[in-house]
Amino acid sequence: MIQTLLSIGLALLMILLASSLGKKIIDVFKLQTIAEETVLFAAGIGIGITGTLLFFFGVFHFYYKTIFLLVLLIGVCTLYKEMIMVLQAMISIIEDMLHQKNTILRISAAILFIFVVGNFFVALTPEIQWDSLVYHLTVPKLYAEEHAMTELVYDFHSYLPKQTDIFFVITELFQLQQAARIFMFLFNLILMFGVYVFCKNIWNKETGIIAAIVLYTIPNMVIFQATTYNDIATALFLFFACIAFLKATKQRKWLYVCGFFIGCAAGTKILAISMLGFFVVALFYRDGIRRQTLIESLIIGLTCLLPLIPWLTITTLQTGNPVYPFFQNIIGGESWTPELNEFWDDLR
Repeated sequence: MIQTLLSIGLALLMILLASSLGKKIIDVFKLQTIAEETVLFAAGIGIGITGTLLFFFGVFHFYYKTIFLLVLLIGVCTLYKEMIMVLQAMISIIEDMLHQKNTILRISAAILFIFVVGNFFVALTPEIQWDSLVYHLTVPKLYAEEHAMTELVYDFHSYLPKQTDIFFVITELFQLQQAARIFMFLFNLILMFGVYVFCKNIWNKETGIIAAIVLYTIPNMVIFQATTYNDIATALFLFFACIAFLKATKQRKWLYVCGFFIGCAAGTKILAISMLGFFVVALFYRDGIRRQTLIESLIIGLTCLLPLIPWLTITTLQTGNPVYPFFQNIIGGESWTPELNEFWDDLR
């Protein structure tokens, strides 16, 4: 019971600190948005930046419980005002979702609440998914044991970017493995909050709650949202990238945020880099083919690389192929062998 409570506390504290960091970034760059949207963008930006910080902690062999305790303490002391604001804003969103005037919508909100509570208890159960046990959880566990991001030549998954999987290093260092699934549960909750708030602001409150219910009750979402797969986190970043892209019509700074979120999505699941082309095409379609649009498309591309370059660099240094094990027949990859290929084929 104590382990469960500590796991919940660790996950909540990390997300709260990350969101507070994101809030500070939004304030520094003076990004214009309304209060409800601010806290959600802050969560996305903060989670992305925290993933990059954890990467560098691993590179410099800082994966020690004492170091993280010190960092958490410093974070709480310096960001406590933002933490209070973020917590109040999140509570306000929840209250707004639950207080519906229409009877049908009140019932819908109640059903959504039941799903959330149910998924929360599912998140407290042990992980059983194959990919999670072989890769998503095992690689961070090995990093924690070595206190650094060491090369694992026998597992090609370890060369893939891990923008959100790297959070699990903390759960291993503190021996609170349940927190890993709670992280994913909270990521999905933030995504659902985002869908509600943005649909409410674009259309109305009724549309927002219906959109949130539709998202949260999609069968695949119900099955995988509490697992330690990286699909939910990828969807979270891409959703925020879409909203930032829309907000760029009023303030062009949001294109930087859009690019950053695309990079975080690709840093979470490398195949998401394909979405960069979609946003560039959408930009030209919306604004026309002109010099300014070309410059802004380059802005999206360059900011996309910010969170992605660290992962591509370390993989290049280890294998010679920045997107290893993809395109190994063209670019190459020193660690791949026919024996490993046969081993993984048999294991799957």
